[in-house]
Amino acid sequence: MLEVRDFRSRVNRGRRQSFDFTIDMRPLNRTSHHRGLHRMRGFSFTMRKAHPTDVNQFMTLIALADPDHPDPYGEAREFVLTRHGAPLEGEGLLALVAVDETGKLVGALLAGIPKWVFTHVGIPTQFEIPLSRRVANVHGVAVHPEYRYKGVGRSLIRQAEEEFKAAGWRVMTLEHPAHLDDYYARLGYTNHNAIVVNLPSSLISVRIDDTRVSARSLHPRARLASVFGIPGPVINGLLPGTDMPENAWFDGRRLRS
Repeated sequence: MLEVRDFRSRVNRGRRQSFDFTIDMRPLNRTSHHRGLHRMRGFSFTMRKAHPTDVNQFMTLIALADPDHPDPYGEAREFVLTRHGAPLEGEGLLALVAVDETGKLVGALLAGIPKWVFTHVGIPTQFEIPLSRRVANVHGVAVHPEYRYKGVGRSLIRQAEEEFKAAGWRVMTLEHPAHLDDYYARLGYTNHNAIVVNLPSSLISVRIDDTRVSARSLHPRARLASVFGIPGPVINGLLPGTDMPENAWFDGRRLRS
């Protein structure tokens, strides 16, 4: 008999991730966005990777993405100082900034590997590293209050997508409050309380507190499928053997087609 199990785990920044189920399935057979000058609604800005000299402004800005936490993205400080916000290797981190014509930082974005890839007890160890090279996450994106509603946040997200896509990642995820559903839907993201990932031997579900967990495909092989019986999009095609048939459905214990 296939078992459905519930998991819960504490993660960084005081948030709780709820891992709803792991189902053993072994018995079953856009437009390119460059970093040049952007002219948006009356002002212009450029985007680039964060430099060490940006660190104080970067940390002040990115903290706006999680204002209730005293140091929500503390790990970014050392990364910006020592790695120049740059390579998608090692930690898989990316730190981007938007800069206006005077040199002022008006936006910041931090992205990297979702923490659940390594903390979800339903993910077999052998899949952790392969998934960490396929699934990226926007940890936080923030825009200076005086420069909001001018396309800065959207441009930073698009640039992050391009960076990860070029480096071989297949899906971008992010968390956001429900009132931003329409905003992220316009950017091509799903809007659900959880995402489900199809692994070679199981399905795993990720939900984070009361926030929405959304995803967008960056690669033709990675599909976000609506599956009858599963309350959220199922990401498939991340790893070999995880493509799903078009008519797949979930009977409460197993995936069928």
